[in-house]
Amino acid sequence: MTGFISALSFPNVFYLLRRAAGRKAARKAVAAMRDIFDVVPLDAPILNQAIDSDMADVEDAIQFFSAVRAGAATLITRDPGHFPAGNVVIQTPAEFLATHYPE
Repeated sequence: MTGFISALSFPNVFYLLRRAAGRKAARKAVAAMRDIFDVVPLDAPILNQAIDSDMADVEDAIQFFSAVRAGAATLITRDPGHFPAGNVVIQTPAEFLATHYPE
């Protein structure tokens, strides 16, 4: 299994963790993300798709079109209702784990 991550996730995670746990913990987390996942670059085509889409949240649209670009089978999110139905399965972390790693 290959895990992909949008380049947009790095500043989001860094910002949240820096506030919650400090700069050192935030840097450690984004370094781990970089080492674990294949990064989907944020480029003009993804931005254009996100901006031109009917999705209400541009950040969610960037995540969605990054998953499409990567050819991801599943997009894991805490807000599955924010994403359109289509070729990419949208699941919460718990749904993904239950589907792929049942007890």
